[in-house]
Amino acid sequence: LAMALAVADNVTLEDLTLAHNSIMPKAALVLATCLATNSTLVRIDVSGNTLGKLGGRAFIRTGIESRHMEIGLAQTNLEVDDFSGEAFHPSRPSGSRTLDLSDPYSHAVAFELLRIFRDSQAVQLEPVTLAVPHSPAKTITLRRSSIAGRPGRPPGAPPIIAVCSDEKPDEEWELPTMGTVTLSVSTSADAVEPWRKAPNRAAKGMIRMLKRKSLTSEERAVLVRLAADDMSLTGEQASSIVNESMAHLAGNPSV
Repeated sequence: LAMALAVADNVTLEDLTLAHNSIMPKAALVLATCLATNSTLVRIDVSGNTLGKLGGRAFIRTGIESRHMEIGLAQTNLEVDDFSGEAFHPSRPSGSRTLDLSDPYSHAVAFELLRIFRDSQAVQLEPVTLAVPHSPAKTITLRRSSIAGRPGRPPGAPPIIAVCSDEKPDEEWELPTMGTVTLSVSTSADAVEPWRKAPNRAAKGMIRMLKRKSLTSEERAVLVRLAADDMSLTGEQASSIVNESMAHLAGNPSV
């Protein structure tokens, strides 16, 4: 977990190998969410770890959103069902949770809930209660907003959808690392998932992850199955992703 937090703030490291490092699902979730805020890492290898469905889905989301990062997932165990009991399940985000932001796993769950809210019109978020040390608790209303993006993006880059507060509607809201936050989430079964509206974005992101020859056909199939479930892809869209990735491999034998 300490490594995951260090990755989030690192601005020099470009290649990180964590293969066969006994990374389990909860730690994988923390690592994947930390990667989402890293802008310098070009490649990370988490091959040979037990990421489970929880960590696997988190890495898929991070891999699809990142346009520069290559994630090595060969020989990973993505089939472990780690959603028993009270464990966080990204496909079922509804409910009210009070999370300790100083705990890496709880912070990662809060990050994922905000990412799910950002990406899906089917998800509603009640005003957030935030209590940080040495400050009175306050209630913050968060919304999806189209903004110019994070500092360092190239000129002319298209706007991004981000979670912003009413106080600063043009800036992405940053989740604190101390205190507690209460997130109350509900979902609407009638709303259309964003990946159904823009399947090409999901397909391109998945192809970037699947184009490595180090993945076996079984691992490739597991990744697509997790993505199809998590992002509400249709069977046709999932098949298209596999076909395009295989066509890429056939045309690039040295990859």
